[in-house]
Amino acid sequence: MKTVYFLTATDNKEKGSKAYTKVSFRKRKEPLPVYRCSRRYLFAEGAPSVAGNPVPGGEIQIYFSLLPNGFFQDMKKAGRRKGCIRKISGTLDLIENILRDSGSLSVLFSEELCEIFQRKQEIPAELYGVLLLNRRKERKFKRISISMPDEYGSLLTETVIGLVEPYLAGTETVVFTGTESESTWDLEDYLYDEYGIVMCYESYPAENSVWLDFGRQKGMSFLQAASKRETYHINDERILKFLDTTVKSGYNTKVN
Repeated sequence: MKTVYFLTATDNKEKGSKAYTKVSFRKRKEPLPVYRCSRRYLFAEGAPSVAGNPVPGGEIQIYFSLLPNGFFQDMKKAGRRKGCIRKISGTLDLIENILRDSGSLSVLFSEELCEIFQRKQEIPAELYGVLLLNRRKERKFKRISISMPDEYGSLLTETVIGLVEPYLAGTETVVFTGTESESTWDLEDYLYDEYGIVMCYESYPAENSVWLDFGRQKGMSFLQAASKRETYHINDERILKFLDTTVKSGYNTKVN
């Protein structure tokens, strides 16, 4: 099982957040509360593929903490910033201790917090799998588009194969956008040898496709053009928004 800890901030208009504004975030003696989402999220359904290779199933358990509104006020003051950072570091150390035996752990910050701390992070592939599976349950798709960063190797290619494998039996078209490499050709050979799918190379994702975008850096003109092709765009930004919405939706359990 994959474990994700997500750190985000309380919405300003969220009910119950007023209690946090009365006390400076850095002065609060108790640690940040840690919560567990009441449900686990499938990132793959265990089933045999057409090629005969078993596709492993898997789940993600999400834990999270919400920073209070007072945090943003404290971070704007140089004298309080270090105290805030120390408190967050202490919380992360605590998370490492209490979740170290719960499975493979990834620690993620919301997009807003990444900007504040200039944090770079890798989104685990399992979360791409969650959104891909959710989309399949909402609407069947027969086209898959894939974007890669300018530099990538065989490991990312294997990750992509693992993500799309459960859906290839019903896929008519796979489109690749990005820089070609030996790893791309390996993906092309795999699709053709195992499923008879000829991968196309295009400048933009296919219309009405699920778009797995690992490129992470695309110009606004590219994204605008791609959006007109009615794609379901799965990228880091969408995943972080999914996590933010999920942890604020209620039905969660506090962890002692």
